[in-house]
Amino acid sequence: MVAGIQEQFSCNNEDFDTIWMKKFMTYHDKICTYSKDKAYYGIWFETDEFDRRDYLAGMSVENIKEMPDEIVIRSVPEARYLVFECKVKNIGETWDLIFAEWLPKSKYKKNTIAAGFEYYPPDTKDQESPVYLYLPVIDNG
Repeated sequence: MVAGIQEQFSCNNEDFDTIWMKKFMTYHDKICTYSKDKAYYGIWFETDEFDRRDYLAGMSVENIKEMPDEIVIRSVPEARYLVFECKVKNIGETWDLIFAEWLPKSKYKKNTIAAGFEYYPPDTKDQESPVYLYLPVIDNG
């Protein structure tokens, strides 16, 4: 399970600074108390609305006793993932390259049922830190 702050975005209309720095950090200490690995996750959940997705900025948690009402807790179903590494400052550019160039040439297509996510290791400190992008996939064909 992942606990954090969730916002709904339309494609290319994301405000990650607000969700992470202004909203998530308000509850960081409370969520961190229950963190399994002290890492951070940015998870994309598909919605039924065209061009809109839920983004959950949070941490993997267990044994939760209580959380403020503003905190969303969601499960991330298992899926098959391809993992890409980049620096924090290049996340958007890397996702763009994956969808525009890499994925169309691959033997995979995006699994639109599963959640994709960004994994920020516990020692993530700045824009130069590594981050791992998890793209849910199925075979194309």
